[in-house]
Amino acid sequence: MFRQICMALIILILASPLKAEDIFYENAQTGTIGFQGLRFGQPPSDDMICIGGPCSFGQQGKIIKKKRSIISTYKKSKDITHYNLIEISAPKYIFWENQFFRVSFQIICKPENAEQCIDTICSKLDRHYGLTLVGEVSEHINPQDELKVRLFLTKSGEIVEVHRYKSRGRWQQPFVRFYNKTLMDRVRLEVNPNYVPMEINCSTKAGKWNQS
Repeated sequence: MFRQICMALIILILASPLKAEDIFYENAQTGTIGFQGLRFGQPPSDDMICIGGPCSFGQQGKIIKKKRSIISTYKKSKDITHYNLIEISAPKYIFWENQFFRVSFQIICKPENAEQCIDTICSKLDRHYGLTLVGEVSEHINPQDELKVRLFLTKSGEIVEVHRYKSRGRWQQPFVRFYNKTLMDRVRLEVNPNYVPMEINCSTKAGKWNQS
């Protein structure tokens, strides 16, 4: 039940080690940001393996079937394992109509060091891409369950979300979502025709951005 609550809140609101600079990049001419050589809006690359949803490109691994799913989930056969010396899980690349719009990964860190690990990753992203904190939410579902989310805006308008949640009194591994807001809004509109996209900018007040 707690996981379902968390996912509902989240919807309302991203192997050989590579250099940190190879993970995120920005195209100076178009202003678009990419991840591992893939820009938002591009189709899956040939080295990707589809693991969920409708798959049209790349290799097909063990497919996780979801009823009426409109998004596809891919992984790479060989991918990054660290960012700024912090261990991360294998990134999941999410596509809609074969357009890359979101990537997510967990931060592998001891619970007592989680905030420090988050700050280390965010500070690196900030130095490279000019992150601005535009929202912060802390939800106490009950005495043992809690959700914390930070929302950042990059200088080119992409969104970075950092999530932490506590289940049954235990903090789980934090995770990062990095996505293109324009494409994300299109996905949400297809899922829910009544969804009203919200403008997010540097003047957005904390707490307001998590409204649908």
